[in-house]
Amino acid sequence: MTIGQPPQAQLGQYQSGYVIDCGGAWLRVQARSLAIVLALEGDFDAFNSDRVSVALRRFVALGGPLILDLNNLAFLGVAGFRALSSFDESCREQGVHCVMVVGPAVKPYLRIAPETPVTVAESVQGALHQIADAIRERRRVLKGFVAGNDQRSSAMHGGWP
Repeated sequence: MTIGQPPQAQLGQYQSGYVIDCGGAWLRVQARSLAIVLALEGDFDAFNSDRVSVALRRFVALGGPLILDLNNLAFLGVAGFRALSSFDESCREQGVHCVMVVGPAVKPYLRIAPETPVTVAESVQGALHQIADAIRERRRVLKGFVAGNDQRSSAMHGGWP
């Protein structure tokens, strides 16, 4: 696995972040305000599924929201799909909000295995909106929880905070 800059021809398209070379697949990493965007390109199959999995799991350990953009993935083999399912399961176990932007290489697998519990979006922008909505909902619930505790605390102490 090599970390480097994107090829010169693509620097105009990709002005920030870095690229991890996973042997036939490239993981482009970009930090956005709401999430880290991981754009996987190339072929994801048995040849490189271990390398890609190791790279992806590093970002799960950070604990923040992730967007896995698979829109430009050229080929997805069975081993790659299993690795994606395992990655999604790791995110759920770690409490990491992850949204996958699915493209043509991924959609057939989701039709074959509709029980796969993957949160999907049609675009990175759509995924960012989903994450923003989840953050707003979490804040709303937390605000209600805190307000409920303040009212109970006041009642227990005769109105004193």
